[in-house]
Amino acid sequence: MKRLLSWAATLTLVASIPATATIDGTGPNTWISIGVPLRLHQGSDGLFYLEGNDHGRCNNVRPTYFRFDMTKPTWKEMYSSLMLASVNEKPIDCVVDSGCGTDQVWTSYCRIPLR
Repeated sequence: MKRLLSWAATLTLVASIPATATIDGTGPNTWISIGVPLRLHQGSDGLFYLEGNDHGRCNNVRPTYFRFDMTKPTWKEMYSSLMLASVNEKPIDCVVDSGCGTDQVWTSYCRIPLR
């Protein structure tokens, strides 16, 4: 009986731990979760919008899109990293540049796990 109760308690504890840890931003220069990239919108005006599967909140608002400036000199490298994360189903966290508290957060620096 003790073994059964111990097993049930362990299962309950493990089930309550989230699979991913969503990171919420609080303003510029703080990290926010995007999750695994799912959808992008790319305009001819130099703007890039990204949606993920696990958006964190920024000042208690969950953004609809994360925006990137395609005119930056290292845009091709960033785009390549975003596609790598999407194909390999890796979650992304990015640093908020601006837009915290709105439905569109601007970012230019992200981290992607390689394993």
